Amino acid sequence: MRFLIFLPCFTYGGAEKQAAILAYRLLELGYEVEAWAFPSPDAHQPLRLEMEKKGIICQELAAWPMLDWHGLSDGTNWDCLKAGRMSWSRQLRKLSDQIPGGHFDIVVPFTFF
Repeated sequence: MRFLIFLPCFTYGGAEKQAAILAYRLLELGYEVEAWAFPSPDAHQPLRLEMEKKGIICQELAAWPMLDWHGLSDGTNWDCLKAGRMSWSRQLRKLSDQIPGGHFDIVVPFTFF
């Protein structure tokens, strides 16, 4: 069985630490595990090095999605819709162009997307 663990970044945040614990345990149980993440803001990726040393294949996507939520809940910032930053179909196309090929049995997201 193949697992994909999806992280915000390869840094040592809370979600990333939880994802790493799960990935290491799955690897110990004999499953194939990959970890994918968005770029770290300062290009610092200590968790990636640690995961790769333990045998987990790591991939970094090219860029973060450009989502802008400010003002949408109260209806004051609809300009971002016109700019296309909230167009989910456009965002999905951009992300799908970045994602490496692969078939996974289970995807475990540790992101807010």
